[in-house]
Amino acid sequence: MCNQFSIKHWLLALTALLSSQLQAMDSNHQNSQTGSCAESMPVFRFDTNELQLTLVRAGSSFYSARLKRLPGKTPMTLEVTSVNKCQKITADPTLLPTYDLTTGRLSLPSVQVRFPTGQWQYYYARLEKIQTHPLQLRLSLAEPAAGERYTVANTKYVNTLIGYGEQRAKDSYPAYLRSDAAGGDILWGTDLGLPLTLPDASGGKQDLTLYLFGDTDQLDLAFLHKPGKVVQKYAPSPELINSDFFYGPKGPLEGDAIGLSIDDDPTDGIHLFHVYRNKEGALPQMCEQADPDGFRPVYLDGIHAETETIVERLRDELKDHKLPEGKIYDLLNNLPAPACLQKYPNTTPTGAWAVNDILFMVAGIQNEEKPASAKSYLAVSTDLGLHWQVVNDKQPFSKGGLQAKFIHAFGIEVDAYDYQDMKRSGPCGLPLPDGEDTRGLLLFGSGWWKESNVYLAFVSRTDLLKAASDDQHRLTPWYFAGTDYTSGGKRCWSTSEADAKAIIAAGDIASYARFENACGTKLTSAGVGYPKAIRVNETLADGTRIDRLVMLLSPAYKGKMRDNKTLDADLGTVVVTGDPWRPWIWNVAVTPDRHNGRLPTVHRFRPLPVPPAPGRGLIPTYPRCRNSGISWATVSGYAPLLIDRYTRVSEDGQGVDLYFVISRSNVPNGPNDDGPETVVAYHYVVDVMRTTLRPAP
Repeated sequence: MCNQFSIKHWLLALTALLSSQLQAMDSNHQNSQTGSCAESMPVFRFDTNELQLTLVRAGSSFYSARLKRLPGKTPMTLEVTSVNKCQKITADPTLLPTYDLTTGRLSLPSVQVRFPTGQWQYYYARLEKIQTHPLQLRLSLAEPAAGERYTVANTKYVNTLIGYGEQRAKDSYPAYLRSDAAGGDILWGTDLGLPLTLPDASGGKQDLTLYLFGDTDQLDLAFLHKPGKVVQKYAPSPELINSDFFYGPKGPLEGDAIGLSIDDDPTDGIHLFHVYRNKEGALPQMCEQADPDGFRPVYLDGIHAETETIVERLRDELKDHKLPEGKIYDLLNNLPAPACLQKYPNTTPTGAWAVNDILFMVAGIQNEEKPASAKSYLAVSTDLGLHWQVVNDKQPFSKGGLQAKFIHAFGIEVDAYDYQDMKRSGPCGLPLPDGEDTRGLLLFGSGWWKESNVYLAFVSRTDLLKAASDDQHRLTPWYFAGTDYTSGGKRCWSTSEADAKAIIAAGDIASYARFENACGTKLTSAGVGYPKAIRVNETLADGTRIDRLVMLLSPAYKGKMRDNKTLDADLGTVVVTGDPWRPWIWNVAVTPDRHNGRLPTVHRFRPLPVPPAPGRGLIPTYPRCRNSGISWATVSGYAPLLIDRYTRVSEDGQGVDLYFVISRSNVPNGPNDDGPETVVAYHYVVDVMRTTLRPAP
């Protein structure tokens, strides 16, 4: 394998020689040939020690050249063995690598380096002349060439969508956000808020966005306002030392609430007009023992445990509290309804999309004590989230513990027919569904939270609608298995989840090592969760068009520090962009006409950091090791989720504003802030943020 030092000096020597040769050939064509030239990727092969440049522009002329590495030369030197002055070219001259004879600068947008192992990677370089005779150039090298050419700036805190705030001046009780935006007086705090927008069926501007929250803390406001320091969010059960087995006055512990919004202007904040109540209209209460005006939990019949299972699981746990047998008997015979106990198992919304007005929710099960049991299920709602039915014959949507790849999944609707043009969507296209309806959902998925890559699947609308109408229907998604995959005459796509290949290598430990190497940390795992993508298709004021897939992620990594302590760190909020017509191509710097839809064998994870907002008061996320020398500060929090209905051209017309929700829990206000002593959780909120994506200059 080559290292950065050798690549850098190779490109420096290579470009100096090439530029001087091209200038000489432009004035004197001796020893050159003429002919027609076609553009292709510049390639250096380590097995032959040869570099091939098929088309380079110098002044008004065009050349192709072949260069050979000279043995024993340090730094690496290459000699031009053949030069072809092109009389005719078949490429757009404005897109070619160009040596500027006036400034002495040369840019190589991408060079494919092929290693003897068969692996290959892209590099790109910018060179600037520092001496004419002999010609020498200074090199700025990005290694590897990953990450599309955009910048992210002007991040702003917009408002808190739901949750509570903490004011240190009030130590009698936390300053609760008593407003519709915080769910009235029923929620203490919550997280996630998966946004799911349904267009206004009347054609007006009243689009409805549902926010699917997770692990909601209900609120006993009367108990909260009692004098003295508050150490719990609700009154403890008089029967148990630990009340976490049961429900509070306003709903089940760790239940999942749903909020609604029709707000079409995010600039002054996004506001909920309602949080589903335990008793909605004439519908019976979901949790019979809780307040009718409490929050309505998501109950999944067949997944959440029935009474018999709850009794069996609770019996052993109650014994740990050393309660008398008679008291245990009384408790077990007076249990609330199953919807009030959502602990066995605790599910969390980990994905969502809609087909027409039918809602699909992925419910993930991730128990840190039992990682091998990690899985997800797919549930459907036909009444805007008031009731949910588990589909897919109640079989897991994704399973396999740490090997599962779609515990999280988010969809974008497309028409597979539009992806059959191999010039635009090759070499894979999309599987074409049978029948007249060729539409379907691109599903972007990930496995175990913060330890997974990002994967791609496609499922037809017809298949999903069958599942919605028949809960015993088994779905048949197609999983992207790589551009080199072939089975049964079919290319790129497999019906087996095990064949799914990463499209974003967020779990590649080598991509995080640069943050920790200086501190001697040995990394053991890395990855992301909640890979929600949207399509951005906007034209800026100067006519520049941004047509990309965009995804926010919150990468994390674990390892052992030099003192053998465990490291559990994250990089905050980052953004990656992808090709809307080749949805498996993400975070790659080269243009489609150069990569031809194929990923490099080694595909490093190089996201763009989303800079922190100055006004929120929460400190940014920095790499845990401060000795790396890498400038990195991002928005703190987890599960950043883009709200596609609010994507728009920025006010200055030079970029695209992206609005997103992000979860905050125990995020400190300052460097010495360990959180208050008066509450169980700290900053357990879902905030709304905005940042701006711009083309790189």
